[in-house]
Amino acid sequence: MDLGLKDRVAVVTGAGRGLGLAIATALADEGATVVGTARTRDGLDAVEAIADHTIGVEFDARDPDGATALLDTALDRAGRVDILVNNAGIAPTGTLETQGLVALRDVFEVNLLTPVALALAALPAFRAAGGGRIVNIASTAALRAQRTVAAYSASKAALLRVTEALAVELAPDGVRVNALALGAFATGMQGDLLTDPEQYARRTRRITVQRMGDPAEVGSFVAYLVSPHGDFLTGTTYVLDGGESARL
Repeated sequence: MDLGLKDRVAVVTGAGRGLGLAIATALADEGATVVGTARTRDGLDAVEAIADHTIGVEFDARDPDGATALLDTALDRAGRVDILVNNAGIAPTGTLETQGLVALRDVFEVNLLTPVALALAALPAFRAAGGGRIVNIASTAALRAQRTVAAYSASKAALLRVTEALAVELAPDGVRVNALALGAFATGMQGDLLTDPEQYARRTRRITVQRMGDPAEVGSFVAYLVSPHGDFLTGTTYVLDGGESARL
């Protein structure tokens, strides 16, 4: 199926590795020009190695004030912006008591305020293009609090509510806004778990399909959501977790 993305430009944050790299790759494979952000030279090189029509731009999601500059750079380098994928995020471990308010503010700044700032900064470009697509990458931790990542869970839960609000507010401008609540995917964030058969078996035992997700599966789902085929889809959180959250 041709997803109709050949004339589209996508901004993908945190595109230098893991899920962000998979999303950027899927969009580029469909012909979209991808402006992918990263904080390191290796990350930027990874983005630019995807295809001739991928552009690496340095951006730190800890700085919401840099959102307008990022969108200006994307417009300058690619001419337009049609798609925004808010993928960059942080997930420090610890209880609310041990992390404290400073850490809580940091998590909310990266996982909530920066996605909102980028969405607002992208609005002029979306309006100029006659519409746009926003996909916010969240987590199943947003659906139910998890003990060791309370701040992360709260920030992602807030991102889901913002997704719904933006979907309603921006619908008249032809902007569709959705979120993904992701379960366990086989990325570097899993650490030793991917190379330890016992740890992997224990973790995947809770997943209905008995495996972790492939990052490419997220990429293909995002590509469909942001395509013209996804025009009827907005204000929704899609759970991609291999059925883990459905288990009794």
